[in-house]
Amino acid sequence: MKVPSMAEPALQSKTYSLFDPLLVLVVVAAVIQLVRIFTVAAAPHGETPFLSANDRSRWCTIASLTEDRSFVIDRFLDLRDSSNKFRTWYSIDMVRKTESDGSERYYSSKPPLLSVMYAAVCSPIASLWNRRLSDAPLEVGRTLLVVTQWLPMTLFWIGCWIWILRSVNDSWQQMILLSFVLFGTFLTTFTNTLNNHLPAAISMAASLVLLRMVADPSAKPSTPWRSICDCILLGLIASFTAACDLPALAWAAILIPLVFLLTRSISRTAWMVFGMMPVAIAFAATNWIAYGDLKPPYAHREELGPKIATVPLSVANSDQGTQEPTTQDLDAIGKALQGANERVLDSISIQPARREGTWEASFKTESDLSKRFAVVRDGENWAIHQWNDWYDYPKSYWLPKNKRGVDLGEPSIARYAFHVLIGHHGVLSLTPFWFLSLIGLAVILKHPSDRSSFLIALAIAIVTAVCLAFYISRPLIDRNYGGVASGFRWMFWLIPAWFYFLPKGLESASRSSIGKVLVIIALIISVFWATIPWENPWQSPLVFTWLS
Repeated sequence: MKVPSMAEPALQSKTYSLFDPLLVLVVVAAVIQLVRIFTVAAAPHGETPFLSANDRSRWCTIASLTEDRSFVIDRFLDLRDSSNKFRTWYSIDMVRKTESDGSERYYSSKPPLLSVMYAAVCSPIASLWNRRLSDAPLEVGRTLLVVTQWLPMTLFWIGCWIWILRSVNDSWQQMILLSFVLFGTFLTTFTNTLNNHLPAAISMAASLVLLRMVADPSAKPSTPWRSICDCILLGLIASFTAACDLPALAWAAILIPLVFLLTRSISRTAWMVFGMMPVAIAFAATNWIAYGDLKPPYAHREELGPKIATVPLSVANSDQGTQEPTTQDLDAIGKALQGANERVLDSISIQPARREGTWEASFKTESDLSKRFAVVRDGENWAIHQWNDWYDYPKSYWLPKNKRGVDLGEPSIARYAFHVLIGHHGVLSLTPFWFLSLIGLAVILKHPSDRSSFLIALAIAIVTAVCLAFYISRPLIDRNYGGVASGFRWMFWLIPAWFYFLPKGLESASRSSIGKVLVIIALIISVFWATIPWENPWQSPLVFTWLS
């Protein structure tokens, strides 16, 4: 029997009824999520629907784009509630960039493409309410969440309902599978907050549907032009997935050889690659418009700017490591900057920078602006670079002395791998239903019904393994489980891909009474961990809190 997928035709003729119990369950779930959105409010003031520093970062950009026609978010960072106690828009997920006039301005640290798209939706919503987002964050913000989070999620669920009817014949298995889709994953958890993981996951699901169409044109009436359009659309959707969640670049990359192997056609593969170009161009263009740079903000986290001068080490430093520059060194650095046409009007101050082995040299200019340069040891010289660490600024949360809790990072890679997989942030421990996906993957790879199903399953498994290995092997600064979040959110975009294996896994596990009991237990545990943080998804799992 052919392995079911999210895009295959029915295993048997299906009649879709508005009174189908499964569809009723979808409607109930959608209504519940709509209520969550219309009641979402930030604690303790309750005056915005912004739940964390993560989403506030994007909300600031959306407001700035719609109200100021700018990506600069300075104006919104000090907005307060009616009691003037809380900064309701402030975020730690921001960077400070040096402008062409020497001043420094704050920006969101998030890649701007998705925020630009959200702003395009927000603008007519604000006009409908006749209020600006910053003036009416609850009314405008909640409406935006309905359009950008709830509506796509509901359409995704309807697609899953159709897929389940086509892929699974047993009514008990259908109900179990749909219940998990609706209530057991962290995609549902994050429906009431602005985030990039939900659109990435829905795009991932759409790319799987299109991939099956490209791999099996007989699944629907096809013409050469329709086949080309499917390939272009697949590339477009896959690249948008990567634009929303950059680890999905692994999926976009593996699609190139995968489509060639599935179609045995260089031209169709080329059309898919061509389809990736618009999103890639839009991603780069929005970065350039926002920051005057093609790279996203976090690419400026550890890099030095262009070298502008070098000065020899003073005698006191000539035989030592990267210790603090002496007074003689500072005098030499000041003269070198003068030679580089930087007018140094007062003494240069020096302090350790966020980047290890780097010193921040700063001074006031004639326009009363503070200019900063990075000074690093370069052999027997001090190298002076333009300042380029956008995360290093006064009172930045990302300075080593300011980071707290999970953001300090996990020193042990082995312990980090344990908790990512089966520990307090575990993909499998918080959502044990995914064990069925592992069973389904094993069944498909061991007994493939056709070449396409085998190759797609193998590609998903490879991408999953690559992403896990990438995050587990990251340096200490990035081993933070995705920050304060109710699950390991960096893998959320792969959730629809793991659905691909569930029908086979569920079928195998349901052949015995004990297996069915274990399935129900796995479902209950998954639903429990996914629904506990419904009030605010931006909180650490309870297990992590207990252990801390």
